[in-house]
Amino acid sequence: MKLAIAGLLACALGATAVAGCTKTQASTPCSASIHGILDRALAASENDEEAVREFERRLGDLLTNLCTEDRWSAPMLACLDEATDAATARQCASKLSADQLAHLNKKMGEAMGVATGSGQAKH
Repeated sequence: MKLAIAGLLACALGATAVAGCTKTQASTPCSASIHGILDRALAASENDEEAVREFERRLGDLLTNLCTEDRWSAPMLACLDEATDAATARQCASKLSADQLAHLNKKMGEAMGVATGSGQAKH
């Protein structure tokens, strides 16, 4: 299921990336890297493309904003540019500082409907 794959990829960068995204933001290094890995990671999936693309667009926008706000390093972006799937994208999280990773996890938890700090789903 594409949505399940998207969720797994969302976990890849600390709750990270997904693929098949449309580019909705101006082309910046962050946007290009984030949307690039999202495109590559789900390119081979065979599930509901429309729903996944919407999820990916939102996730891509969130990650692009985090990347820009937290000033992810050139090595982090290069790692994402080289990533081909969730496993390789997950390894890129090691390129983030502790503060950047904590911010990423917090925002991804919020986006996925998980209460931060408790690991419990919101009701």
